[in-house]
Amino acid sequence: MKRIVLLLIIVGLFVLQPLAAQPAGQANLTKAVIVDLNIKNGNITYLGSHVVYGYPPDNIANVDFNVDLMKNGGTIASLGIEDPRILYSEEGAIIEDDVNFSIIVPFHEELQTVRVRSGTTNETMVSVDVKKPITDFCSQHRDDPECRAALGEAQPVTTKAPVHLFTGVIGLIIAVLFIASRRK
Repeated sequence: MKRIVLLLIIVGLFVLQPLAAQPAGQANLTKAVIVDLNIKNGNITYLGSHVVYGYPPDNIANVDFNVDLMKNGGTIASLGIEDPRILYSEEGAIIEDDVNFSIIVPFHEELQTVRVRSGTTNETMVSVDVKKPITDFCSQHRDDPECRAALGEAQPVTTKAPVHLFTGVIGLIIAVLFIASRRK
């Protein structure tokens, strides 16, 4: 009887394992686009940009500058950021005139442009094309489903879990038949 229970546990684990397992290397595919800028005399200039794995900050409370994530034909999302010229210390806040800063936004496979607008006048201060940094990053991470979409590639067909499930079911049927034949 102990053999039968052990056999059923082993077969059960074999059947359930592919359903619980996550593909290797895909535990966290959240990405962010980092856009490096400089603000001097009220003018923003582009310094560079790149994509990283990780979570962007939640920028919903600030509206000194509005940041629009743009795709061909529309806006994906908008968020607000604090004026990077304001620097806080224990003595209080000061306003610098020449500041390098970064805007970190969520990755989206259709993202093409990051636009920064003044929170008071709504005028565009800078518009940055981020398609090349996204393409460069995704060319190195083709196993990432969002990157495959960004590159315009078809998603690979995954048959691993159904094959394991089918094999597990067959194993379970064989185990049941074996148990039934032993009882006769």
